[in-house]
Amino acid sequence: MSVIGDVQLHGHTVIEGGVIFRLGRADWTNNTPRLRVMGTVDCQTGPYRPAIFTAKDDSGVGTAIEGAGSLVASYESNGTANGYYGYQALSIETTNAVYLHDLRFAYCYTGLAVATNSARVWQEQTPWPRGEKPALNARERARPWEQAAIISRIIGELEKDGGVMRRETRAQILQAWVDHLGWRELPRAWAAVQTIQAGGGTDAGRELEVRLLQRWAEYDAVAAAEAAARLPSEERAEAYESVARVWARQTLVEPRAWGERIPEPKLREVVLATIAAESIESDPGTAVEIAAKLSSPAVRDDLIDGGVAVWAAADPEGALAEASGFPDGPIRDQALSSLALAWSDREPVTAVQFVLRSVSAGVRQENAVFGILQRWAVNDPASAALWAGQFPEGPIRQRALATVSRVEQRRELLAQSEGGSL
Repeated sequence: MSVIGDVQLHGHTVIEGGVIFRLGRADWTNNTPRLRVMGTVDCQTGPYRPAIFTAKDDSGVGTAIEGAGSLVASYESNGTANGYYGYQALSIETTNAVYLHDLRFAYCYTGLAVATNSARVWQEQTPWPRGEKPALNARERARPWEQAAIISRIIGELEKDGGVMRRETRAQILQAWVDHLGWRELPRAWAAVQTIQAGGGTDAGRELEVRLLQRWAEYDAVAAAEAAARLPSEERAEAYESVARVWARQTLVEPRAWGERIPEPKLREVVLATIAAESIESDPGTAVEIAAKLSSPAVRDDLIDGGVAVWAAADPEGALAEASGFPDGPIRDQALSSLALAWSDREPVTAVQFVLRSVSAGVRQENAVFGILQRWAVNDPASAALWAGQFPEGPIRQRALATVSRVEQRRELLAQSEGGSL
């Protein structure tokens, strides 16, 4: 593609890998040639298929175009910039978030100009173990979407022959590769990895599957979920979880409906718990509603605690109405206990009275009371100790006083430590 003037790109711009932009000679008077991005961008380049911005006279890359002359690469100091091609090869002038990677600029006065704080330019190179990248043959370089299988094979070989690779290093390499895929390439990359895994699965291949699914879910969560469903049963839980996490950040209705339709109880539980966890900050009411239907008490209670705490801070009346609406039983008691704990920093006495009045007597009620008392002792130890002493003689009174005492001891130790006494 030849660029000889001021080109403005409105709407949605796709930068495909392998494209070559040939820029005319720079003109300081008109600030040209340049490509100006005014809308959204989908950068579909990759490590082995960059987009190239170079001189119209550059015969070293691609096919020479008609009218190409001798390449002038010298610096001119007389103000004419005759030694450059392209005033600004690519100018980002949009408020939309822009993610650019694998762009090569040559012979330009300015390669990349960013007139916004919404752009992210990826230029990191992740080192391979032993300081050098394994060579790829011509067949491997020929089809970019097969690089998933290639990377999986290379890492497998490095691990088998004793190469040292920390898990985080492998994760960086795999994620960097996945991030470079355009949405059209994701199904083909997925198919390539499945072929490799069918011939003998590797840990790297399984990790790449999960990362591909996460990336795929950003564009088409339904297709990603269908792909995950075709995995072997032992790999499906992690795959479902990765899709659910990404999908729940986009919307809640569709992923929740998908999760509730999963026939396997354990997988259904994993998906719904993931959706509830992801929705706590954005929609705590839905998070609590989903969590209340989970069968695992530990997971359920943790999610209810988190959802009610966020909900109580934003809408105390709504949180109280939801918690009170649960049928009598452990779920209702857990929700009301979490609600009282969220209130305790502001009104500890009211919170304790609420628990004694609303939560069923037993271990859950006692834990809620002592949890409030512990937070109360941090803020006002004297009042907390006075209130704890009002319990009648017995185990509960002893535990209450011991709770306050432990908090006071920690405060004293912290004060001594900060003062240099320890």
